Formats: sequence, C-alpha cells, structure tokens
Amino acid sequence: MSAVIPSMDGNSQRVSFGEGSLLKEMKSNNQGPNLIKLETKEPTWSKEKEAYVMDFNGRVKKGSVKNFQLACPASPDEEVMQFGRVDEDRFVLDFKS
Repeated sequence: MSAVIPSMDGNSQRVSFGEGSLLKEMKSNNQGPNLIKLETKEPTWSKEKEAYVMDFNGRVKKGSVKNFQLACPASPDEEVMQFGRVDEDRFVLDFKS
C-alpha cells in the first residue's frame, strides 16, 4: 500500500490544496516538495512460526490480514503509522504527527 499526504510548510502547517488538487499534484509530481509518500513495511518470514511477521512493539496482539505499518521510504525502520488487531473485534491505530 502507498499513501500520499501533504507536507508541512515553514509555519508547521499542512500544505493546503484546493478541492481535488492533492490528487492532481500526486499525479503530476509523485514525490514533490509538497507531498510525503508513505509505503507499507514488508513482513519478514519467521521460521519459528512458519509465517510472515511484523514487530508492532507489543501493541498488536492478533494476526490479521488487516494489520499494517507505514513508513517513509527514506527512513524505512521508523514507522509513521500502524494499524492492527488486538482482540476479536477491536483494532488499534497509532500514528506520529
């Protein structure tokens, strides 16, 4: 999964786009100065569990195809957002601002 969000301006405010303009900016300039692109972190294979796993730092308790982590390609080891199952019908969403 890929996500594109507006970057911050010099006043620590999100860059503003008019209605529909964020999509236009993304199509014309995939990684311009006004955009931050986030990518899904890939899970690693665990021989022990015989499954793909991700480290959610204790926040996620159950495996799910819905679990994911997003990071900037420039800093792939630093998660910006993570979403995961903690119970049968409960999920957590953590993000850094």
